[in-house]
Amino acid sequence: MMNTRGAKRSVSASSRSVMNLKREGYKSQSTLPQASRRSGRKCRSMLEKEKLDQWKEKVRLQENLPGLKVVEFEEKGRGVVSSYFIPRGSYVCEYCGKLLTREKALLKEREYESDATVGCYMYYFAFRGEKYCVDATEEDGTLGRLINHSRTFANLKSQGIEVDETPHLIFYATRDIKPEEELLYDYGDRSTASLRVHPWLKS
Repeated sequence: MMNTRGAKRSVSASSRSVMNLKREGYKSQSTLPQASRRSGRKCRSMLEKEKLDQWKEKVRLQENLPGLKVVEFEEKGRGVVSSYFIPRGSYVCEYCGKLLTREKALLKEREYESDATVGCYMYYFAFRGEKYCVDATEEDGTLGRLINHSRTFANLKSQGIEVDETPHLIFYATRDIKPEEELLYDYGDRSTASLRVHPWLKS
């Protein structure tokens, strides 16, 4: 014969144990340790590395964002616009030209200044503690050299990246850019001499 009393006492003891666990903060079996799940989401550093790798490949292939075109503006000459919408953060194009040390670039710039028929497209920049210049004076069909300046309405920013152990300058969108909107970036030249010769740098 089954000892029903003992069974009842056993059930009561079990119930008390469960109640004690609840008072201590345990709610159900869902509180038991579960196997950890690995998230499929990538961390920010991984996403940034992937983006940089994509930009490097575009530089290697000399690939511009599709839809870029040269437009003649009445007041300032040539400029660049996009036929398509450009999302913020997109790679746009490279500022192509001859990579020079700062010292050689200064000598080259004096040479250009002596010839009024030659425009000057020198872009000085610092990269990993060294000073460089991209000389884009020569007409080579690339578009980066034709992007105009604006302090107020800039929608691009330049960035130095290393591709196959060589510094390169690229442009990326700092905000969403509408179709047919002119691409602009801040040249960053605030020197008194430059502003006197090129007052449009103030705008």
